[in-house]
Amino acid sequence: MSATIARAPRSYPGQVGLTCGEANARSVIDSFGVAYQTPSRTRIWVKLFGHSLLTDLRLLMEAHGLAAPVRHAGRLNRDLKVRVLKSHVDAGNPVVVAIGNGHLRRGRYVWWARLLLGHYLTVYGYDDARRVFYVYDSYLRGRPPAPLPAGNETRSYAEMLRDWKGPIYYRLIGRNHAYLPVSRRGDAARPDRRAAAKAPSDP
Repeated sequence: MSATIARAPRSYPGQVGLTCGEANARSVIDSFGVAYQTPSRTRIWVKLFGHSLLTDLRLLMEAHGLAAPVRHAGRLNRDLKVRVLKSHVDAGNPVVVAIGNGHLRRGRYVWWARLLLGHYLTVYGYDDARRVFYVYDSYLRGRPPAPLPAGNETRSYAEMLRDWKGPIYYRLIGRNHAYLPVSRRGDAARPDRRAAAKAPSDP
C-alpha cells in the first residue's frame, strides 16, 4: 500500500541560512492553499534564527488558520513511530518532524552531523512497498534523481527512525521524537491516538 497527501505544495524552495523551520511552515501553509503572511511582530530569537522552536512553528501555523499541536513519540516502539506518521498522511495531513540532520548534501550522509545539527523536515507521503517516506528537506539543493509524487527527497523508514532521535542536545530541551501534525483548525481527528492506543515504551 502507498499513499500521498492530496494537498502537496506547489514547490519546495531551499532554506536561507538557519530558516528550516520557516521554510517547512511556508511549504505546509502553501499545501493548504493559504497565502503566507510574514508575521508583523516577531521575537528577537525568531529574527536571528527563524522559527526554530517548536512553539514558534505552532504559533506561525495557527496565525494562518491551521492547527499544529506539538507531540512526542518517544514512548512508542519503532513500528508505532512509523505508523503514527503514516496515520496523519492517511488523514490527508502533512507532518513536520524535528530531526538530527546528517544529510549535508544530496546522496551524502555524515553520521556525526546528525548528533550536532537540529533540523526540520515535512512528511508528505509514504510508500510501503519501498518502505520510504516522501519528505521535503529544505536543506537540500537541486532536484531528486527521479520524479517523486510529493516532496523533494525520500527517507527510508529506518533512516527516519535514526534521524528522529535528533542531535544530542534535543534530549536536554525535550525535542527528541517531536512532531507537529498539521490540519485545518477545527479538525478534531486524532489518528495518532488510534495508531498508538496500545503503544509500549521504547526499549
